[in-house]
Amino acid sequence: MITLKKLSFSPNTFKDKKLESVTFESGLNFIIGDKSESVKNKKEKNKMNGVGKSLLIESINFCLFKKLEDSRVNKIPDINLDPSIYFCLDFEIETEDKIKKVQIRRNRTENDPISIWVDDEEKSFDDLKDAKKYVEYLVFGSKLTEHPSLRSLLSILIREEDSLYKDILKPYHNSSLSSFEDLLKPHFYLFQINLELLDKIKKVSTDLKVTTKSLASLRSDFKNNGIAEKEVGSYINDLRDSVEKLNLAIDQLHPSEAMTQTKNEMINLQIQLEKLVATKASKEYLMRKIKSLPELEKINTKQVQIVYNYFKAGLGNLVEKSFEQVLDFKKQVDDFQNSLMGEKLKELIDEMQEIDKQISVIDEQIAKLYEKTEAREKIDNLKQAVQLEREKNIQLDKLSSTYEMLQSKIAEQKNLKKRKESLIEELEVVLFGIKVTVSSFEEDLKKMHEFIAGNKRCQFQINVAESLANFVEFEYRIKLDGSSGINRIKTFIYDCLLMINKTTSKRHLGFLIHDNIFASTGRDDMVKSLNYLSDLSKKHKFQYILTINKDEFESQIKEFSFDYKKHIRTELTRDKPFLGFEYSEL
Repeated sequence: MITLKKLSFSPNTFKDKKLESVTFESGLNFIIGDKSESVKNKKEKNKMNGVGKSLLIESINFCLFKKLEDSRVNKIPDINLDPSIYFCLDFEIETEDKIKKVQIRRNRTENDPISIWVDDEEKSFDDLKDAKKYVEYLVFGSKLTEHPSLRSLLSILIREEDSLYKDILKPYHNSSLSSFEDLLKPHFYLFQINLELLDKIKKVSTDLKVTTKSLASLRSDFKNNGIAEKEVGSYINDLRDSVEKLNLAIDQLHPSEAMTQTKNEMINLQIQLEKLVATKASKEYLMRKIKSLPELEKINTKQVQIVYNYFKAGLGNLVEKSFEQVLDFKKQVDDFQNSLMGEKLKELIDEMQEIDKQISVIDEQIAKLYEKTEAREKIDNLKQAVQLEREKNIQLDKLSSTYEMLQSKIAEQKNLKKRKESLIEELEVVLFGIKVTVSSFEEDLKKMHEFIAGNKRCQFQINVAESLANFVEFEYRIKLDGSSGINRIKTFIYDCLLMINKTTSKRHLGFLIHDNIFASTGRDDMVKSLNYLSDLSKKHKFQYILTINKDEFESQIKEFSFDYKKHIRTELTRDKPFLGFEYSEL
């Protein structure tokens, strides 16, 4: 059993403001918020968390290893709260032989270690997983009984307001992201159902999802090719028949072994010829580019002489070269440029002549092959038939391979479904074996329901469902006249019964937190629910922490069978919010 003792901060001041601690006791604990009527913002009024009630619960959750990125404490601006300040949660773990005093210290700086004190002895953990494993050992001990993770069990002991309390199996607003088997684990654990069977079902379910996804992809391939799945087999048979006929036609074109060699030689020669033709075409293109270049501009001697005399008159003795030397230099430049293009053209012509020779050789070889066939059209038909045979064979191989994989996945899917059905049949036997526990739970339900609703029109059973996906059904029904918050009351009753029922309480951690669970319930239902829980606290040892707004109490003070003021642990207002300041979440 765990009893929460205190939520505090270290250091407990920031910017000259004191960060108040909150203490908890056994039995009922109320975190009171300001009147919802005083909230002017309609959206904030509906949420009723403007003073920090939900953040206080989230701080407890954060200390108990909720991931930083998933926690609202990560949305507090650093300017309002230094990230190095530690959230500290003190609690007691009561085992069969002793009580351990534990404190978990954790801040919003991921690089800082998580500090866990047990009976004044400190252990530091750099990794969140290691810290959780250590506390799991403290909570569950070294018992051989398989148990869910600590966070999984806490999910139904610290109910979040964001879940809206719609479904007892979905404690988070994003619970749908978890597998159905994982959602069942904390409930099965408390009802003392072996979790190993759930793990097996989860493994088969995961494999089944992967196989089903592969099947969908394969079926999509056939659909994209315009082939209906029902017709794939007949389509492959027809394609195989076409390939066989092609093979027969090719055999008729070359009735001897020599023709087989001819076919292979023809294919090789054809490939060589195509390469040579492509090379020749590229060189012809380069020749055309060179020939298309503009010719060098011809300047007559008289024009050169005029320019020469002009510059010589301006430069005097600095120009020592004679006019004949200038002409000779110009001629050398022109000759050099012409030789470059001329040599390149000559080189290209030589290369093309060599290619032509190679083409001629191949043409002669092909001609000789033609002579062997005694009919040119046979070779043309052979070439076409060989090409078509290749294409059809490739298509046949691909289609056959995909179809074989499809058949294999269909068989695999059937086997996995049978395996899952078999495991669920085992589970049905297990559920039959806990009928006494379920009946005991239902009896407690009827007592509590009669106290709250005035009747026993309620039901609770755990049965195997017809659906393979959600294979277990909690048949849980209550009857409350005129209550708009029936799902909230259902969750309240179920969670409380898990904590006090003689069987489920054995593995329960002994504390329960509800954030704003009575927000949209009838006042009478809320009062009777808390009165019943108050009476139970006299017979059973447990801890219940509730966040609620002040006006929900004030309107029903006379109806409470207990002094609710003695159970108020903190009262949060606009002037005195949790953490001592108001802020906008990041």
